[in-house]
Amino acid sequence: MNITLWVDTWDLLRPGVVLAVGCTALSVIASIWIGLIVLDSRSSKAASSRPLSTRLLTAEWASLAFMTVWILACAIPVTKTAVNGRVHTRAFTSTGLELSQVAVAATERRFGINSAYWSRYSVRLQVIPPWFAFLFALIATVVSFLASKKPIAHSTPSTTHTDDMTARNPLKPATMHNEKDPVHSPVSPINEKISDEHKETV
Repeated sequence: MNITLWVDTWDLLRPGVVLAVGCTALSVIASIWIGLIVLDSRSSKAASSRPLSTRLLTAEWASLAFMTVWILACAIPVTKTAVNGRVHTRAFTSTGLELSQVAVAATERRFGINSAYWSRYSVRLQVIPPWFAFLFALIATVVSFLASKKPIAHSTPSTTHTDDMTARNPLKPATMHNEKDPVHSPVSPINEKISDEHKETV
């Protein structure tokens, strides 16, 4: 007698596909933001202009937060099904008659077959890594959100340049003032003495 087995794993496959799509989308989005940060770090822009990655911090944390919720919403049912669920097996004879679940379970025990999802390492490898992706997305979201709320100090290049010149040579302004003002110049008393001697001679 020929027996046909029908194995149903759709209760784990459906949410698992959505979870895999979410992890893939997270990797693409994270790669885009990391690429912008790398490009801004290598660009030679003026110090007063804000980098593109800094201006897009709001969009960054919003997209990462969306992917974090997506992965969490899919990882919970997938993990629950993988830990507690079992493969749904149905057996049919060549005439189309379905065997009872008692007979199917007895046959599985006779051959030492475990129909639990969690007993398969392939299922564990598909369930555990998405939780690390969720942790990464959560940390990245928090860091981006805090960075977007941090006030940005706008620097004035002219003032900074003047302050640097003053710090390097603090006596330069006084010297320039004495050169422009002959009254306060240290050379003026000598000129006056020479002028008085010249008058006495005449």
